[in-house]
Parts: sequence; structure tokens; C-alpha cells
Amino acid sequence: TMMADLPMDGGSLARRSLWLTTDPEEERARNPEIQADFSDEIGLMSEESTSLCFTVSGATDGYGYASAGGFSETEFEIQEGRLTLDYTAPAESGEVELWVVVQSEDGGASVWTGTLEVVE
Repeated sequence: TMMADLPMDGGSLARRSLWLTTDPEEERARNPEIQADFSDEIGLMSEESTSLCFTVSGATDGYGYASAGGFSETEFEIQEGRLTLDYTAPAESGEVELWVVVQSEDGGASVWTGTLEVVE
């Protein structure tokens, strides 16, 4: 639902499996947590690169998605509770939507969403 308005030009398809359980709630695995270590107001020049850093608990890897521009890798490993994604802004100016998904070995997942402004 969060990516329903993502433009289809230059996009790629991703899928995610969903695990269901009937275990009692107190025995269920918990979703990981993700928190950005930067201000909500991100601005970049066109084609400029930056590292986006997050504090993460309960997850093993993460994935970055963007409505424009792109990340240097398709999958990022979480190191000691830290996730760093290298992002490059598109050539065109405007607002870019970002999604960062982290997942645990048990099938749990969490999503961080944000926007950044690209200026020429």
C-alpha cells in the first residue's frame, strides 16, 4: 500500500513472503525496530550521494527503495545494530520518497519512510 503511487518507469518488482503463526502472543517473535540517525529534512543536490544511517534492533538485513535516484546495493547487512545505506539523488530536482525495510531471521519486518528534496 505504501508504494502504490510509485512510478512504474525505471522501477523493479519486489515480493515479500508473509509468515503466519498461531503461537500465543507472548511466544511470538517481535518485529525489528528501525530509527533514523539524521534529521527529517534531508536535502541533496542533483546526482549527489550521501550515507543514510539508522539504529536497528532485532534485524539482520535491510533494503532501500526510492521513488527516484537509487541505492548503491540491493541488500544491506546490519552491523552491530547499525545500518548504513548509500543513496545517490537523481539528476532531476524534486521530492523523493524513501522506504527502508529491515527484517529479522524469524520473518519479522519493519519499515521506515521519509522524503528528501533534490535541488539542481
